Amino acid sequence: GLLFMQSSPFKCEEKFKLTSLGIPADACKQGNLSMESDRFICVKEAAADGAISFNFVDMSRGFKNQKKQMSGESTMMHPSKNIISIRTGGENSCSVQIVDLSVKQVLREVAIPEQANLWHWVNEKIVAVVGSKSVYHIDITTTPVKAPATVMFEKNEDLKKSQIIHYSIDSSGKWCVLSGIYSPDKGATINGVIQLYSVEQHQEQKIDGFAPCFAELPLLAPNVKNNVIVLIGKKSGDINGNLLILEVGTPIDPTQKIKRKQMFQSAPDVGTADFPVLNYISEKNALAYIVSKLGYLYAVSYTHLTLPTKAQVQISVVAVSLKKKQ
Repeated sequence: GLLFMQSSPFKCEEKFKLTSLGIPADACKQGNLSMESDRFICVKEAAADGAISFNFVDMSRGFKNQKKQMSGESTMMHPSKNIISIRTGGENSCSVQIVDLSVKQVLREVAIPEQANLWHWVNEKIVAVVGSKSVYHIDITTTPVKAPATVMFEKNEDLKKSQIIHYSIDSSGKWCVLSGIYSPDKGATINGVIQLYSVEQHQEQKIDGFAPCFAELPLLAPNVKNNVIVLIGKKSGDINGNLLILEVGTPIDPTQKIKRKQMFQSAPDVGTADFPVLNYISEKNALAYIVSKLGYLYAVSYTHLTLPTKAQVQISVVAVSLKKKQ
């Protein structure tokens, strides 16, 4: 549930309770629930007899729910179209079927020789599947229907042993970022690891930290945007983290290239029990909005050395979040 605070600078409001639709509270968790846009929420539900069903909650139609019995590990709807993705599989492999419900046409049917750790739509055309060893892209415009997925890169050794919580690509499709978490002391502390990968150069960089996010920001001149990745850098054993801005690629105007790293000592201190899980950039407000696992929201200025604004907006663990398109 949401936590309302009189002194909070954020306006938070509860829109709907999924449990009011009869969906069990224990089904509303990461890995069981998908929300690829502000239109659909998909929730997997297992009955006492083992039967699997999926709830398709249409937020654009007053949270109307369609419950369907169907097999599969996970389902998710396209961010803007009436297209469904269905993933099935086991310990060593998985398969993905993508269907256009409007015309009842199978767009893609792909087998992947790995167990899926994470999957989601990275843009309007591509479903990304993070396997146990590698990251795959499935383009819905590719033919034939059963053409293999594209292997983007192999996970580094740290991420192969981590819980994967985020994957995204930049707007050009030339940069990918994968992030995960692990604990060196059986849960007493949580460490984050990030793998930044260049598609063109086939090179990767490991970064200790959390919550990476690609953005195009006018950091040096109002009419020139730098392609950057913004994240919370925090090495194992460190108490506090830094808000890091790293430029990826080369700007059109070389004179507008920023320093490779810009550190601001204003990243939120979330303690050892909590950690950042989500990061959204608002160019309009020049802020990075950072959400922690335990439901704290931080607003950090990426242009000024200001302390973050903080409020607890959720009293339960955050399962999923997204940035609404303006």
